[in-house]
Amino acid sequence: MMNLKKASSIQRVIKSSLSSNPPKTKFETLLKSPRANQTLKQYLEKNLFRRAIGFFRELLRRNPSAVDSYSLLFVLKACTRQSMIFEGQQVHAAAKKLGFEPIIFLQTCLIDLYSAMGNMDRAHCMFDEIRCKNTICWTSLITAYVDNDMPSKALDLFKKMLMTNLEPDQVTLTIALTACADLGALSMGEWIHSYILRKNVLNNDLCLRNALINMYVKGGDIEAAQTLFYSSSQKDVFTWTSMIVGHALHGQSLEALDLFAKMKQTNRNIKGRKRPVVPNDVTFLGVLIGLYSCRDV
Repeated sequence: MMNLKKASSIQRVIKSSLSSNPPKTKFETLLKSPRANQTLKQYLEKNLFRRAIGFFRELLRRNPSAVDSYSLLFVLKACTRQSMIFEGQQVHAAAKKLGFEPIIFLQTCLIDLYSAMGNMDRAHCMFDEIRCKNTICWTSLITAYVDNDMPSKALDLFKKMLMTNLEPDQVTLTIALTACADLGALSMGEWIHSYILRKNVLNNDLCLRNALINMYVKGGDIEAAQTLFYSSSQKDVFTWTSMIVGHALHGQSLEALDLFAKMKQTNRNIKGRKRPVVPNDVTFLGVLIGLYSCRDV
């Protein structure tokens, strides 16, 4: 017969195992903050946007207390990049319900979301709701107008920003120059160039230099574009392409073809770990325009 003490011990173990919570699965562990945010961030970095959104839904359903402003930030970015309009609006509603909406980086992310939807009225409303606007907020809305083919409104907003105490950074200036290029607004582009020189922010910023070259090309000042091009110690495919297309569009077909040949020669002279400049579709379009024009030369 079983010892009474031993039987009692077994009963306690059985009772304990029946009443205790089952062991947590890996997924349940991930739903805990800050692991949840790490998981959302990893999905975002790996471009697994739908998985990020699905994970956030499960997080909201099973462990809403783990949701914080960063959870909302990551899932809003996923909705924006995946162009998931309905889901993005749901996340916005959740942010409002949870009291996170007034946080500035979430408001900026919502500007990007509504811009990606093409809803510029809503994007501008989000901007207007931000009490203490910083450079990132302004840049986000200026970019939104450029992305939605409204360069004139982008420049109007840029001018308003200049009237505040905030100074535009290199990203803001690059976007404003893109708006100038789209409009062919040479005078405004020249003013921005002089501002860049006064503030000494050009330095080795290749994106900003490329934007200046592109602005001068589209504004019709090919000589100013050339000066910037040849004074640049760094050149990527966009630098070369802007200048090749610029020559081709301004009837300088031989110069365009010569520059393309120089681009290829530069690649042949590359040594060490430096990567070659690979021409893209627009580069070849510039070459084709040059070749077509050469028939009449």
